[in-house]
Amino acid sequence: MVIIDTYFQLLEKDTTKVSGLWKGLQTLGYGTAGITGIIAVISFYNLLSAFSMNCILYPNISFKPLSSYDTHLLRKATNDSGPNVTINALLTSWHSDFICQFCISVWMMSFVGGLILGSFFLLNPKGGKGHPHSLFSQPWKLVIPMFAVTFIMVILTGISSNKAFGGINQFCAAFSNYTNTNSCDTQIDAFSLKYNRKKQYVNHMQGIVKASSILTFFAWLACALLLIIRLCLAPDFSLQVIILEPRRSTETKKMLSQPSDMTMLPPKLTVINMIEEEKRRKKGDPKNVTLGLLKML
Repeated sequence: MVIIDTYFQLLEKDTTKVSGLWKGLQTLGYGTAGITGIIAVISFYNLLSAFSMNCILYPNISFKPLSSYDTHLLRKATNDSGPNVTINALLTSWHSDFICQFCISVWMMSFVGGLILGSFFLLNPKGGKGHPHSLFSQPWKLVIPMFAVTFIMVILTGISSNKAFGGINQFCAAFSNYTNTNSCDTQIDAFSLKYNRKKQYVNHMQGIVKASSILTFFAWLACALLLIIRLCLAPDFSLQVIILEPRRSTETKKMLSQPSDMTMLPPKLTVINMIEEEKRRKKGDPKNVTLGLLKML
């Protein structure tokens, strides 16, 4: 068989033939990014409130001994387990508010963007042709724009989680002379009394900020990888192969159109055989014989 050319054509699949796993995983990923983003915002805001809204990332903290009055209040608030020093507000150099505002803004964008993109996947069909009454009749057209937004959020959340993680670790390390550890510890909670009447749970809040910021980053990264896989596998389409062949020649057509020797019977013999065959089939009914003969002729 001679083939002139071969063409490949992508056709939209019927929505029922597209796996719902694509829709479910994307919705779950964007929903996780939105939820962890708002958790990071709330916990980080509470952490800043524990130190009078000073940016605690990458600070240069100075300490001073407690006065007798401060010692009495500290012992009462901490059940005689507080440190003998407090933060020197005059000499302490807090970081610029820009880095903290950047982290909060990115996590808020994650919350809003995750809910919006997750809603698009939730409200639209699984893929393929879609449905005429849907918000978008062809949901596969959203894949590339969503990938662009997701890729930007991967970069932003990666930067914010790195800054928050490193900045909080440096903040906790500043208390190492009094907590005997470079990592965050519950003993840091007592230092929040400098700015609050009650001891704040600084250690718990910083742990939540770290965990939620990392989860936000990995949620956006997972969504981006899913979109890349969807672009590569193209589950919304089916592949149709079109093969072009040459036309058969005129002589070949004539040879194929001529009847074989076995069918070349004399006209009379052929009609007689047809009548006999029709008689056998219609059981000798003359009317049926005549009608059958006319049909066969």
